[in-house]
Amino acid sequence: MPAHVRNPLSILALSFRLIAIFVVSIAAVTVGPEADAQTQTAVDLALYNSEQGSWQQEVESLRTFLIAAGYTFEEVNPAKVNAGALESGSYRALLVPGGLVGILARELTPEGAEKIRRFIDRGGGYLGICAGAGLASSQFSAALESKPPGETHKPHEYLNWRYRSLLGIWPGEARAPYPWAPFQNGPSFENVSITSQAPIVHTADAQNSRMYYHAGPMLSIDVSDGGARLSGFEIWGLLQPPPGIEVEPERRASIVKFGFGKGNVVLFAQHPIIPFLNGAPVDMNTRLGDFDRAMTEGADSENNWRNWNLLNASIQAVLNRPVQALSKPETIRALSRTHAKQCEAGFIQTP
Repeated sequence: MPAHVRNPLSILALSFRLIAIFVVSIAAVTVGPEADAQTQTAVDLALYNSEQGSWQQEVESLRTFLIAAGYTFEEVNPAKVNAGALESGSYRALLVPGGLVGILARELTPEGAEKIRRFIDRGGGYLGICAGAGLASSQFSAALESKPPGETHKPHEYLNWRYRSLLGIWPGEARAPYPWAPFQNGPSFENVSITSQAPIVHTADAQNSRMYYHAGPMLSIDVSDGGARLSGFEIWGLLQPPPGIEVEPERRASIVKFGFGKGNVVLFAQHPIIPFLNGAPVDMNTRLGDFDRAMTEGADSENNWRNWNLLNASIQAVLNRPVQALSKPETIRALSRTHAKQCEAGFIQTP
């Protein structure tokens, strides 16, 4: 997602950041780099935030979600990662939101990328969303041309961008965008088939979900080859092309989970954190009335909670914890407590 697509920083978002800083200041205790990186005193997540390369609306939304769901976190920027912040033993997992793969890969030094790989290999987790998934790949290919409505990208239009600091923890290609959703055409909501391997699905039949999308990568891999080399490899989500468009089976993965060394990795091509209402995305840090309706009313609410539970399951997976569904009442109450304080202060708008 383009880094320049930003909403104004609300006082609500600022308050979330201050709360997060307070929480992690209590939880973070530095330990030695060989301490398995997963001690009880470590912060759950290092939330990666590049001023130029990260999609700030998603960073803000993830802050809100993590606080409501009860996770501890601390933000890290490229300079901190390059300097070895992940080697302190203070974090259990690294969460890399969407943004621009090119900037993310340029800001990381080769040494910084190696430090991330070493962090995961020693037992740290990695959750990559959209550009965060592209950064994890061994090869990133992109098609940037615009297309008239109804036309799709052809395979030869995807060019291999040889970024020096891709992480290489995903052995396959990350190819962006979906052929029918050109980058220049803007964001959309795309269908994902949630497979029986996803921990929130308790039946053999896949469920369909709609999820916010803007130029995230197809996660291409030959399951009989590359998939066999990945420890615990699971496909949680398969992209669903529009009628009349064919996509090779090995290019349909949109949510994957696998092991890298001692650590767990989950990659999303799309953005499960972004709720929608009546077909339009909702910024959960500004218009609270729309956000409340998106999470409590009708079929959109059911879809949004499914996506949030997928996100929550992915966090628990990279933290190497048993997967448990979000409590809808408790999560809403956690959000409402902070929302109410801000509404009383007149810092946010209500319908």
